[in-house]
Amino acid sequence: MCAPCVADEEHRRQEDRKRARQFAREKAGDRPCAGPDCAETIAADDDPRRAYCSDRCKDAADYQRRKARQNGGRTDTVRACRRCYRRELMEFPDGVCKACQDVQRTRARRVSVKRGVTAKYGDAECWHCSTPLDAASRVFEHLKPIARGGLSEVTNCRWSCRDCNSDKGHALPSEWTSPNDRLTAARTRAAHDTGPPGTSAERPTLHL
Repeated sequence: MCAPCVADEEHRRQEDRKRARQFAREKAGDRPCAGPDCAETIAADDDPRRAYCSDRCKDAADYQRRKARQNGGRTDTVRACRRCYRRELMEFPDGVCKACQDVQRTRARRVSVKRGVTAKYGDAECWHCSTPLDAASRVFEHLKPIARGGLSEVTNCRWSCRDCNSDKGHALPSEWTSPNDRLTAARTRAAHDTGPPGTSAERPTLHL
């Protein structure tokens, strides 16, 4: 096996071990600590209102919440990662931790993934607005963002222009409309409201 394959296999084994430990804790009745980057648990016979294993974890979570409120009023919350169950401050309910995001970003840089996307979907124009692309203007984009659990697979990646990529941000395809589609919809509404000459949309002038 090549070095990247060995690293991927080791990462999968680590994730399986983490899931096994998480399932064992849940079966035993122990609760995971709500502190950021903490893998400790709280005993099942402890106070049910207790959310942190120590005062240090409680202070760290309070600090991150204060920092998030100061940073533009974002509503980030400490949540469990969907893949490794690590608790971390996340913006999206369906998000994953930074470590899992870094794994997917590393996979997205592989030449094999980009070649697969090019062979299946092409790279001559933007996937969203059909703008012609060249090597300097195209961006490798995830339809389902990495921050929201998207994978670096051929079925989830496309080539797009920089404008669409920056405008889409962390939105899902069902939550976002490309600028080209918005412009087309606006023109359609304007044509419908005005109507061609001689139609019912144009009110005639009354001469009394």
